[in-house]
Amino acid sequence: MFRIVAVEDAALRDSYCRTCKIESDAGALAYAALDISDTGDTDLIAVCTFTLAGGEVSRIKLGSINDGDEAVLILLLTVADFLRRCGYRSIAADSTVAPFAARVGFRKADGGFVLDLTAPHGCAESRGEE
Repeated sequence: MFRIVAVEDAALRDSYCRTCKIESDAGALAYAALDISDTGDTDLIAVCTFTLAGGEVSRIKLGSINDGDEAVLILLLTVADFLRRCGYRSIAADSTVAPFAARVGFRKADGGFVLDLTAPHGCAESRGEE
């Protein structure tokens, strides 16, 4: 089992970023995927940092302990949905999203990746919604 949580403490965000080997940007916000064991122990699976400044494009970084863990994909989708609900039109990401880019809908652009948050997703298209 795992859960996705907002990381509200800057020191904890920085610690998670170091553990996942990504740079922590001052002022960035973050969500983390945490493994919740039956014993009550909580272990970090992944962290995703993002910006809420800069207009219509949010910049994200994704770091994980194990890129094969499905929780990382769900974390990335959660951050994308949060940013879409906040009114962002797209997400710019560096190579840290590469293992998940195709599954989420990122396209390669300018040495990184871009996700258009205004494009209809598969579920809406199948229902005939725009």
